[in-house]
Amino acid sequence: MFRRKGMKPFLEIKYFLILLTFCKLIYLSIYLSIYLSIYLSIYRFVGRAIQPSVFYIGDCERMFKKKIPKTDPTNPKRLTKDLPKVIKTIKNEDRILLVGTSRCPYEAEMKPLSNLYQKIILVPRPDYSSRYKIWQKMVPENRGQVTSNFDMTSLAKLSDGYTPGHIISVIQTVLTDRRVNQQAKKPLQAIEFLTPLARIDPIFKEEEEVFKEWYTKTPLGKKRIKAAKGDDEEDVSIYLSIYLSIYLTKVRGKVTLELPPSHQPSRERPL
Repeated sequence: MFRRKGMKPFLEIKYFLILLTFCKLIYLSIYLSIYLSIYLSIYRFVGRAIQPSVFYIGDCERMFKKKIPKTDPTNPKRLTKDLPKVIKTIKNEDRILLVGTSRCPYEAEMKPLSNLYQKIILVPRPDYSSRYKIWQKMVPENRGQVTSNFDMTSLAKLSDGYTPGHIISVIQTVLTDRRVNQQAKKPLQAIEFLTPLARIDPIFKEEEEVFKEWYTKTPLGKKRIKAAKGDDEEDVSIYLSIYLSIYLTKVRGKVTLELPPSHQPSRERPL
């Protein structure tokens, strides 16, 4: 939802409803503003009337912070009471999705955060192949002409630690209208993206470890660790049984080795 500064709430809602009539998928962005109660009532009505719809909350950790700065006029704590009431009115057959994003989720209390969101997903840094695909796709989409001399491989390597948002921001900074018009006489070079890329702070490994450590405390993170430990213990038991069987074979002779059902080969003929 696009918002103009100084726009009155009823005018903002009017433009918002006009925009909804042209959308197949409804995108509802919840702002932490003084008109929060008006927004929630409108969103609940519109989200159910025109489905499928998505409720989006940016910086969702602000709702569950232990201490809110006194200089913050939005008072995000209000959502902790009003938003769960709206969520409870959503039925299983309703095609409504609540999505929240955060840059520092570790600042929020874990229990209320996990109670509101059914799944908490950690988006990792893109690897080399992902970064290569991002450069390869986003440069032409922003009117950049990729020639045979364009070193895409070096860009993918040098952008290690940067998020897709960082890469897209750099591409948009370089490919201005003036630079796009000059490509016929001056072909685009990969070195042009290095200077704006160096002005952005990447995601360092220490910062990534903080996210990973926080994610292990989430419900999905705990299940993942538990599942990994279960697989390791099962593998260890299999290896011990194999070594024991080999030892007994040398001492006593023939010994029958039985594998667990999950590790036995399938007897069904392939199609």
